[in-house]
Amino acid sequence: MVKINKNQSVYETFVTNNTKVTQHRFQNSVWETSINGEIEDTEQGDAGDCWLLTHINGLRDTKWGKKLIKNAIKPDGAGGAVITFKGAKGEQKEFHISVNEIIKARESGIYSSGDDDMIAMELTVEKYLIKFGHLYEDRKQDIGTESGKAITGNGLSGSEFVELLSGKQTNTHYALPPQSNFMDEGKRSYNEKLRMLTEVEKHPGEYLVEVSFQGNSIDGVMHGQHAYQVKKVITEGGKKYAILVNPWNSSENIQMELDKLIYYSDLLSITENPDAKPNPNLRSDFEKDTDYKQLLIDMCDELIQKASDGKIKDTDLNKVKKAIEAVNSENIKDLFSDKNTISFIINCFDLIKHGWGNGKEKKELIAPLVDDYCEYAAKKGVEEDIIKDVKTACYKELDALLYTDEKVIIEKLQILFDKIKEKDNWLLNFMH
Repeated sequence: MVKINKNQSVYETFVTNNTKVTQHRFQNSVWETSINGEIEDTEQGDAGDCWLLTHINGLRDTKWGKKLIKNAIKPDGAGGAVITFKGAKGEQKEFHISVNEIIKARESGIYSSGDDDMIAMELTVEKYLIKFGHLYEDRKQDIGTESGKAITGNGLSGSEFVELLSGKQTNTHYALPPQSNFMDEGKRSYNEKLRMLTEVEKHPGEYLVEVSFQGNSIDGVMHGQHAYQVKKVITEGGKKYAILVNPWNSSENIQMELDKLIYYSDLLSITENPDAKPNPNLRSDFEKDTDYKQLLIDMCDELIQKASDGKIKDTDLNKVKKAIEAVNSENIKDLFSDKNTISFIINCFDLIKHGWGNGKEKKELIAPLVDDYCEYAAKKGVEEDIIKDVKTACYKELDALLYTDEKVIIEKLQILFDKIKEKDNWLLNFMH
């Protein structure tokens, strides 16, 4: 700890008891700076950097995160700090924050209060974003040099911040809110968040978990457009609770029923330890859907090439079949996101199976997608007779003895595509 007596207008450095001390005198006040690589309890200042404080508070409550912070923050011997960003996207990896800057920031009220290491980290991230902010221009933020501006609302994701500290890539998993007011969408979102938070309860102190809420509607405690740390998930008396930390006062634990958190949260993210084996149970439905969708399309591309060369093997087709098994009536909407995708998938299967007899093998590939898309259309409220006509026509082609006309299948599935879109548009207009 470095004591700073403030009663003169310039900083002076001197040595007392073999300790290098920087002092600045102001009338009737005594200040101290303490840089030790540890984050104590803090309160957010006027800057809108709840995202950053929540990242740091969350990391301090994990063993691996606490170590990252300790390794990143070192005292400079004169009351200031040297911060190392191993993953900085530029040549400069070290940033010096002087004792002068810490005290000035503390007095401004813009930055946090309670811990000098936290202030030093805020100032360093601010310097970094001002210098390399163009690398994050996808956020469309106006990064300026005015104190606190660069870190106000200019959040790096949990994985980006961990990479900045560690120099290693990791994963942040996001549970998406419902995409519509349909009951099945709300149920899907609820179950996904519950599954991910159950993993957090199973592995206490292992993940950086953050949440934000839709508005100031929950017992006067939760505030919209504001980041909270999910410190842990517990079960008491057969009921599950989340322990939250608000960066406005990180010394206070807020206990909230897990059901309320799930219902009212609009963003839930979980960041993993870059040195640990990824936990597949944390993967959101969106990540899984994206993975299988891209996997299936990539496989089709590859198979088209192999088909032209006459090199398709049974193992290749089995991989495609396995990918198709991951498709269901819930996620098929993402696979058939537009008419071009429908045409691509069906045409691909036709190319692969062209001239292969009565289409039995082709049916094994296409029929499951037809079934799932018809089921999805039913959930969207498409008329039963239309769905029946589409399914009958598709199966007639797939069961053809000599030739399967893929154009018929494409046209019929595109009818469902249009009907589903009509239903979505009707709901949107009705809600407005």
